[in-house]
Amino acid sequence: MRKGLSRAPSSQALPAVASLISHLRFPHNSLSLRERELAVCILTSKWHTPYTIYAHETFAKGAGMPPEMIDAVISGLPASFANEREQVIYEMATALANARWISKGLHDRAVKVIGHTGITDVTVLMGFYTAVSLTVGFYDVPAPLGG
Repeated sequence: MRKGLSRAPSSQALPAVASLISHLRFPHNSLSLRERELAVCILTSKWHTPYTIYAHETFAKGAGMPPEMIDAVISGLPASFANEREQVIYEMATALANARWISKGLHDRAVKVIGHTGITDVTVLMGFYTAVSLTVGFYDVPAPLGG
């Protein structure tokens, strides 16, 4: 933990964050748990925040994502998915996290495969976890021991 900083204020902030997180989950979200964790793992790995990487690596495993795919995504290595939705979400989240820009071809594929609702769900999820990553980064929240 950084000198002079204490952990984030939890008792007041947690209920609001928990409410938003629950809204980002099914049935309010068109993405499967595995698809959501794929996008979140890509985004959180860009911020290099140990707590969010640890948490979402764990959630991705629980959602059935193979460990080698999780390792590739978190490490920023190329990955390919047999599931067309997962492949589009991987490409879209990677492009947005890296270049913050989507090519016309990827845009058209995303519209066809996950639709405008799915695109919105991915971008809102990434925006939310950007805020989470910035917050835990500011407070230097570590991964749990052994994590």
